[in-house]
Amino acid sequence: MRQGCWVLGRFISNRVRPHRSVLKYAVMANPQAAPDMAPLRKWIHDLNNRVGVILATAELLQTESLSPQAVDRRQAIEDKALEVREILQAISDHYFT
Repeated sequence: MRQGCWVLGRFISNRVRPHRSVLKYAVMANPQAAPDMAPLRKWIHDLNNRVGVILATAELLQTESLSPQAVDRRQAIEDKALEVREILQAISDHYFT
């Protein structure tokens, strides 16, 4: 069974995540030097929520009768929003996995 989720009719798979990030190894070596990652985690979460709003809006626009040019623009917005979500996932995986 594939692991992931469906977004706007596309399957987004979960990537295989490494067991520990470089940051976790550094923290294990020197726990006092660990940076406060709570703000970064919150910013990533907030950005991901905003990308979700963009994707939801693009999904709503699928039901509208749009001109071919508007359909192309909606598709471009959807594609770029999914790219942003993948970048956020990569950042999150790097720092928090």
